[in-house]
Amino acid sequence: KAWVHKTFNVSVIEMESAAMAAVLSTAGVPFINVRVISDTAEKSIVDYEKIVALKKKQGAIGLGIHLMGNPSEMVKLMRFRKDMLKVRNLIGTVVQILVKGLPDPVGK
Repeated sequence: KAWVHKTFNVSVIEMESAAMAAVLSTAGVPFINVRVISDTAEKSIVDYEKIVALKKKQGAIGLGIHLMGNPSEMVKLMRFRKDMLKVRNLIGTVVQILVKGLPDPVGK
C-alpha cells in the first residue's frame, strides 16, 4: 500500500473489487460494488491489527483495559463504529435501489 501511494501519488487504494469482479464475471453473475473509504493510503483511522492482536493476546478485558488507558484510541474506535453503522444503513439503501435495476433471475 505504501509503495503504490508513493509511486503513483494516490490517496486511496482499493484492492478487493477487481478480484471479486473477475470471479463473478467469469461465472456470469451480475456484479455491483459499493465501497466506503475509511482510510487513506498513508494512514488508517483505527489500527485494527493492534486491536486484534491485543484482544487475541489479552482477551476482551485486556483490550478494554488498554483502551481505557488510551482514551484517544477508544474515542477513535467508538466514533469509527458509529460512522460505520450509519454507512451500513446507507449502503443497504443504495443496494436496494441498485438491485431494482437488475434483471430477474432465470427461472423466476
